[in-house]
Parts: sequence; structure tokens; C-alpha cells
Amino acid sequence: MEASASWLAWVVLVGCLIATITDLVARKIPNLLTIAILIVALAFHGLHGFVPFVQSFGAMAFVLILGTLAHARGWLGGGDVKLAAAVAAAFSLPDAVAFVLYTMVAGGLLAIVWIAMGRHRHFLSECTSYLLTLRAGVMPHVETAGTRKLPYALAIASGALIVYGSHSVMPYLHLRLFS
Repeated sequence: MEASASWLAWVVLVGCLIATITDLVARKIPNLLTIAILIVALAFHGLHGFVPFVQSFGAMAFVLILGTLAHARGWLGGGDVKLAAAVAAAFSLPDAVAFVLYTMVAGGLLAIVWIAMGRHRHFLSECTSYLLTLRAGVMPHVETAGTRKLPYALAIASGALIVYGSHSVMPYLHLRLFS
């Protein structure tokens, strides 16, 4: 990551922190926050040329399409999808791919903790049931009605923090994709 992008990193990380707090408190991510991150990201890459802009826009579109599919299955909320797409636009390619991978890992770990905190007694049986369903080749349906929803902005913020950190303080986590 180049030095001129450090202010963009702060915009994204502070935006993710605000989104995480609002997601934890109100279970909602403000659209204005997501739009602001997206506009700043696209403007930043647009100022660096046509190719960086197209890569940024493409990363956003790809994450938005994947996120919309996940939203349709009940796996992610709409605000989570929009936030992830805006952050992917800030990373552009190839870092957006690493961001998605790290966010998925963080989301999986968060889900395990969330389930364990919510239902201590049924944790092992539910995990076993999901694994058996997956092994049978069927995607398990995630119940959304009557369950506590996972504040996925925390996983998105974690993924963003890991990718930005992998360029400086945690270089061992830098994924060298497409090189």
C-alpha cells in the first residue's frame, strides 16, 4: 500500500468502527456512512487514473453481487453487504480478494463465539448438525426469525484491519494473490 493511501485507510477503518458500534447497538449500519466510504474510495482511485477506478469499481461490484446472493439466503444483512462492497472498493484489486477472505474467516470465528455465547447447551449439537448437512451436499438454511442476528460489521472491520495491517505491522498476513 502506498503512502498516499494512508488517509484512505483511516477513512475506511474509522468508518468500519462506527459501523461496528451502530451494528452492535442498533443492529443497523447507516446508509450515509456506507455511501461516504464508497464515494471517498471511488474518488481516490479515480484520481489515480482510469484503470485504478475500474479495478475499484469492479471489486465493489463483485462483492455486491456475492453479498446480494448471501443476503438472499439470509446469511448477511443488507447493510453488511453494502459496507463490505464499499470497503472492497477502497481496497481495489488484488487486496479486495484478501479482504473478502479475511472477512469470511473473521465472520466464521465470530459466528462460533456468537453461537457459544447464545446457547451454551446446544452448541455442539448445532455444529454437528450443520457439518452433517454440509457433508450431505446441502447448504443449511440459516434461521433469521427469532434468532439473535450476528453483528457482521465486526467481521468486516476485522478483515479490513488485517489487510491494512498486512502491509505494515503484520506482513506475514499479506496474501500475494495474482503475482
